[in-house]
Amino acid sequence: MIQRHSAYNTRSLLSRAAACLLILFTLPAWATTTRLSESNTVLGRQASWESDSPSLSADGKLLVFDSLAPNLVAGDHNRASDIFLRNVETGSLSRISRGMNGLEANGGSDRPVISADGRFVAFRSSASNLVPDDNNNDTDLFLYDVTAGTISRINVDSNGDETQGCYCYTTAISQDGRFIAFVSDAADLVTGDTTA
Repeated sequence: MIQRHSAYNTRSLLSRAAACLLILFTLPAWATTTRLSESNTVLGRQASWESDSPSLSADGKLLVFDSLAPNLVAGDHNRASDIFLRNVETGSLSRISRGMNGLEANGGSDRPVISADGRFVAFRSSASNLVPDDNNNDTDLFLYDVTAGTISRINVDSNGDETQGCYCYTTAISQDGRFIAFVSDAADLVTGDTTA
């Protein structure tokens, strides 16, 4: 179910900022910097194009990001930004913005956000082949289940029907991935929306 909210909690935003500062200033002296957007096909080879929008699970074990680099994983030929999942502990890297039946996404994907427990990744994509019956010719929001390896579309109405004019942005995902807040200019997500 989608609910419309137009207010935000300034205190919550300030608290999060303070928490980030706290983490920044309490890192141990032996902390090191590791580049995680390296190629998975050739060990140590840097990405051939830019990577952006990193999001880390609460335990620091899983990282998601988007990248235009075609050399991070084998078989990346779609000439579009994709979403990647890096297991920080094992070093494994996988592309999660894949189309149905293992095909490459036919459009770009970006702005991933991972849930604190590392189970779900929400992201934006203009691809029309990630889920069945995507015919709105719009950018949509999707949810990737890390455990099941499945993708579902988020910005649908209460009947599960696709909406028009999304231009969506993922803004937040709850700790367990059950709730997602996002911005959309679609007028048909909820009934009674006359703010177009």
